[in-house]
Amino acid sequence: MAAFDQDESTASNRQRLYMKASMKHLFSNPLWCEFWEKRRLDRAPNVPPDTAEGDFSRIAERAYEAAISTIPLRRNG
Repeated sequence: MAAFDQDESTASNRQRLYMKASMKHLFSNPLWCEFWEKRRLDRAPNVPPDTAEGDFSRIAERAYEAAISTIPLRRNG
């Protein structure tokens, strides 16, 4: 039973790493960053952390913050 739990944990970690890498790739596009920022501001501020959407949202937030720090921001005007 412990081996099964370990395999499940490894698969889950692998899936999370893949999702993080995918999000980081998406956020390397400045247009996607603008879209995400607008979406983030329009959403309700409290997404329950125990839902899949809440988990995805936290990962996306971290990927966004990591990516946005490496992208030069466009200046309006």
